[in-house]
Amino acid sequence: EEEIDTSNANTNTQLPYTTILDVCQDIISLDSVMSELNLGPNGGLLYCMEYIEHHLGEVLKLLKERLGINNTNNSSSSSSSNGSGGAYL
Repeated sequence: EEEIDTSNANTNTQLPYTTILDVCQDIISLDSVMSELNLGPNGGLLYCMEYIEHHLGEVLKLLKERLGINNTNNSSSSSSSNGSGGAYL
């Protein structure tokens, strides 16, 4: 059985492909949420999931930009941005 190195668990350098989005770097960081809001891992994960759900339009826009997809004629996407990136964005 192959042994997996977990010494650097925050960065996955063993993926056989390149990623276009790192949630912890580009969207929200669980570590930051846990320390700034005094939450445990479960509460932090719930907060992060709700944050992503609330900002799904912005996440999709970022993904489309990274993929090079033009979204000018898609009027179904949410354009209700409150202007604040949030403390964890």
